[in-house]
Amino acid sequence: MELSDGEDLSDSEMIDVSVDFLKFKATNVIDNLKELIPFNMTDGYGRTLLHWASYEGKIKKVKFLVENAMQDLSLRDFSGFNALELAAKRGHSKVIDFLSEAGLECRVVDPNLRLNPDVSLLREGQIAAAIYADNLEELRLKFEGYVTNINGWFSLPEFYEYTLVGISCWQLSPKCLEWLISKGAMIKLENNDGSKPLDNCLEALLGAMPPESEEEFIQVNTGIECLIILLDRIKDYTPYLPRLRMLFARSRNAGKGSSTAGNDYEREVINKLIRMGLLISKYV
Repeated sequence: MELSDGEDLSDSEMIDVSVDFLKFKATNVIDNLKELIPFNMTDGYGRTLLHWASYEGKIKKVKFLVENAMQDLSLRDFSGFNALELAAKRGHSKVIDFLSEAGLECRVVDPNLRLNPDVSLLREGQIAAAIYADNLEELRLKFEGYVTNINGWFSLPEFYEYTLVGISCWQLSPKCLEWLISKGAMIKLENNDGSKPLDNCLEALLGAMPPESEEEFIQVNTGIECLIILLDRIKDYTPYLPRLRMLFARSRNAGKGSSTAGNDYEREVINKLIRMGLLISKYV
């Protein structure tokens, strides 16, 4: 659910018909001013209101701007991104689905940087689904005969310009991660948003810490396995120290209060967390 559509106008606020002013405003404000807003109005980055709404995942605002034909859907900002690509970079699934159905596509900037120069979104969707389920057999099946560049980027909007290893870490899929590394996938390559696999792993793992629900216990269990795989192979931990410290601090709250284990599986995860804390303490 979208928590906030944007800000309302205050009584003392001066109206400024510009992208910089309106990109933070609620849809009803834009609706009231739409007759004053020039078609394809852009800011200093070449971005329209649609670009910003897509980037921030404001689905109500995106729908309003598209349905009222206030911007050219295919317009690209000065960095070369259209609205769908900006939404894809942030993983805003509702915006991705809506803009895809409206006819937008993520372009292939350099085919040689892709998993396969001859892009198949269907095949990439199957690969992503296999990684999500940490289904190694399915990944092998869909990987063979398609992936020509194991360190290439996805063209799939949901994981636009992420690597196979990056997605494996984001989805906390240790079986797929270890297999991909064994096939030659590099763990230090950046996704196009500048994040690296360990960034993806730490962000996903921190989001489930300390675990409280059954799903979070499962995420933490597989996340610890991914973390160990990566820590064994990375020499410079300096960029990751703040989040490793945060993970260490949160691990100390696991097994207490609402994070108390309710069955043998969850108790084993708590024990795993304790061992992980000892491992991380060497780095922090």
